[in-house]
Amino acid sequence: MSNIYDQFNNVIDTNELKSGLEEVAANDGKREYPEVPAGTYEVSISHLELKASKAGNPMVVCRLHILEGEFKKQIIWYNQVVKEKYGLHNAKKFLASLNTSVEVTYEDFVQFGQMIEDIDSELEGAEFALKYGEAKNGYKTYEIVKRFK
Repeated sequence: MSNIYDQFNNVIDTNELKSGLEEVAANDGKREYPEVPAGTYEVSISHLELKASKAGNPMVVCRLHILEGEFKKQIIWYNQVVKEKYGLHNAKKFLASLNTSVEVTYEDFVQFGQMIEDIDSELEGAEFALKYGEAKNGYKTYEIVKRFK
């Protein structure tokens, strides 16, 4: 009796897969992507969460996938530490610009994290116009200027 693993072997060229794996391993860490310059991009969001930064501080993380143009399939990362009022203000502004039915508020981090999960659950299939830039102080700027879906 055949199992699922045998079925995989029957439909996938395992020799080609193994040789491709060796090529990827040989180039691991060497693949470079050009930096995404300031501009307006059509993006989708595949991930939005509140997590701990490397330093252990609360941080809003969002993965924005570019859908069109020269930088198609590249990712713009939105990472905003929210341990101080300015960072929290920026994160709330960004989250509100996603135009979901979830009211963007802050009471404490339990509520804030749950709110972000609720926003994330509404974003499946959503597409946006993102104005991506840089402020005078060198920090990246993110402005959702339109929601398409």
